[in-house]
Amino acid sequence: MPWNSNCRLTGGGGFLFFGLTLIVAVLTYALALIFIFPGKFQPIAIPHSDIYMPLAIANSPFNWGMPRPTGSIIDAFRGRFGLEFSVLFPVCVAFANCVGTVLLVRKIFFSDFDIRKNILSVFLGLVVYFWLIFTHRYFYIFAGWDAYAQYSYFFLLLSVAWLRLFWKRFFVGVLGFFLSACVAFLSKETYALSFFVVLPFVVRGIFVSGSAHVSGHTIRDRLVPRVVVVSVTSLFAFLVALGVNRYLNSPFTGHNLAVNGAYQISLSPMSIMGEWVRYAKDGFNVALGTALFVVAGFFLLRAGNRRNALPLIVPVIAGGLSWLPNSLLPNHHFAQYSFTGSYLYYLPFLFIVAGWPQYLRSMRNLRMGVAIFLVALPFLNLKLFRSDIVQFYTVQMDRQIEYNDAVKSIARNPAATEGSARNLLVGIAPPFNPFIYPSAFLKGYFPNGISLDVVGYSLPPGEIVRAAAANVSVRLLDASEVDLDMYKTIWSVGLDGGGFKKSTPQDYIHAAQVSGISIKDLVLYPEVGRIFLGRPSLSEKEFLDCGLAFKAYGANEKSLVCFDRSIQMAPNNPYPYFFYALALEPSGDIKAAVIYMEKANSLEPESARNPMFQAELRRLKKGLTN
Repeated sequence: MPWNSNCRLTGGGGFLFFGLTLIVAVLTYALALIFIFPGKFQPIAIPHSDIYMPLAIANSPFNWGMPRPTGSIIDAFRGRFGLEFSVLFPVCVAFANCVGTVLLVRKIFFSDFDIRKNILSVFLGLVVYFWLIFTHRYFYIFAGWDAYAQYSYFFLLLSVAWLRLFWKRFFVGVLGFFLSACVAFLSKETYALSFFVVLPFVVRGIFVSGSAHVSGHTIRDRLVPRVVVVSVTSLFAFLVALGVNRYLNSPFTGHNLAVNGAYQISLSPMSIMGEWVRYAKDGFNVALGTALFVVAGFFLLRAGNRRNALPLIVPVIAGGLSWLPNSLLPNHHFAQYSFTGSYLYYLPFLFIVAGWPQYLRSMRNLRMGVAIFLVALPFLNLKLFRSDIVQFYTVQMDRQIEYNDAVKSIARNPAATEGSARNLLVGIAPPFNPFIYPSAFLKGYFPNGISLDVVGYSLPPGEIVRAAAANVSVRLLDASEVDLDMYKTIWSVGLDGGGFKKSTPQDYIHAAQVSGISIKDLVLYPEVGRIFLGRPSLSEKEFLDCGLAFKAYGANEKSLVCFDRSIQMAPNNPYPYFFYALALEPSGDIKAAVIYMEKANSLEPESARNPMFQAELRRLKKGLTN
């Protein structure tokens, strides 16, 4: 690579550097979780219901026609070892990606750097690099959720490692490189453009590091054809993967997509640029982005020439390009994808603090000060880790833990296996819950002898999933299919994942008489039952809460009854009208929803109109005209 034409396969410290890198990564990860992101160390907390997908794939007949087959195959393996392994595996892949990136960069571009003589600088450089990655506000979510992107990056690293290992046997090296790149792109396309950008520099770095005795003129003559061959090979691997996914009818290639669907691809330059800017904002707030820009800009000015500047420029460009594939999907924007470029665009800060480029090594004190400043940055921007989206996923993690504890407690209770009667589990609400992929729980989750029916809210009627394992049966039922007389034991879980207090049949009869809600609904929707049980009298507040609880379960039609009762009891309260409109919208009656939303706005004082009410009214009116 141009920034270091004097690299040699010397410098030593290979095992020392590997050990140091791994130890720093693990310790930095733990410290980041404890002091920055969630405020508690939960490395196997479930950040998203997609975590159950590998278990579902493992417990189902494997379909070789699934899109992105690399990810599906790995997930089929990953899911065989249980839920905790399913959570931990992609985090371990993220570790491998971080460590692998550092090891390859050092080996290819800075192999002449003496680790032993500069151990403190290297240590601080690694701390800064891993600290910036692990304190990225979406790392904790992205690492466990977007596993296919993690797999893709890992196999791209392997392709580079293979190319370097077999550089002197060029055909073997290119063949292995091609196969590994195909596997990577068959997992996900996130890093395709980033890979194409850095590849010429990687090839030059590999060539130069093994050819120190070759003259500059000869290097150019022999290098250019190899750069062309490897670059064309990588492009061919991408096209092969794209063709395979297209053949498999992958929605990620634009096949059979609904208009305005989540995976609709937009090639509009304005749309792409707008989405790219959103990802940039998601990845950095103004303060953090400015601080990093100032640090990098200062050292970039000190570089003096293009060769010295490249280590600070190329990784940033490559990292930014990793946002581009997701920017093609304007209807599928997830802030968590902003993490993708972190492996690359934080590399310059490793180079700066570690002093790997030759021209930086005399600035020792300045580099130490930069290290302290960069480590302090997350503490100065703690609001990044308290944002609504991060808090939302933190709540989801806690809820998943509570849900799983509640479900597993059924298996530990002797009443669950007494006789032949089935057990009924109610209260686990959409959209994030363990049974969103029901087959994930069919094998190995419950002991033999348990027969469990789970109420799946907002599901197509009649959707049933059974276990293949002997003596274990798990069924997912719509609430309308449940016959309470069938069950000896009913297990209830609250919306927060917590248990529901025990009540007698007489309690339910009284609550039904007072509220007008059927006993069946009070049982099947535990949060609704919790509102009415034990109350001698009711006000409009209880019925407003009842409507909100039904809405949380996705039972919008049932929620309308409660909102209507609340309106009758307090006709001048704007909130029942507001939520009635939102609950009415899914039915398609937008005109009526607008009427109720207008009523909610009219009941607000002129001087203190609720901006949320006004925004929802504009949105509904826009939907009415479309």
